[in-house]
Amino acid sequence: SLRIGVYVQWLPSEEISPTTMKAAGNVGLMLAIAFYFVTSLSIVFFNYVVFTSTFKKPVFVSWVQQVVGLGLMVLLGQIGTHPAVKEAGLAFFPPFEFKWEVARKAFIPAFFFVAMVSFSNICLQRVQVGGLQVE
Repeated sequence: SLRIGVYVQWLPSEEISPTTMKAAGNVGLMLAIAFYFVTSLSIVFFNYVVFTSTFKKPVFVSWVQQVVGLGLMVLLGQIGTHPAVKEAGLAFFPPFEFKWEVARKAFIPAFFFVAMVSFSNICLQRVQVGGLQVE
């Protein structure tokens, strides 16, 4: 029996060939890339509609999106600790933990990532979607 999550896992009673493992890994990779592609483009089009019609504050929207992403990461990490979720193979996020050492090392790349997203949203407010490079 095959269980699909972020990774592909076979029950221990089956023999697995290396070719089968590689094919299953490729399917998971293709699904992850497709998910990222669809999510990125839908956020760009959503932001374009928001910035050109109703709400003209791209930096605030960028901040809200980052906070919502952090909140979802923490929430999904907590949900993943539930035994029923673990047993079903649906624990996609590890539990959230904050470490000052890691935060200090990640501060500069995180700062530039947030700046990139904010400036991209500012550009999106002023240009057509077709002229914007999606990160």
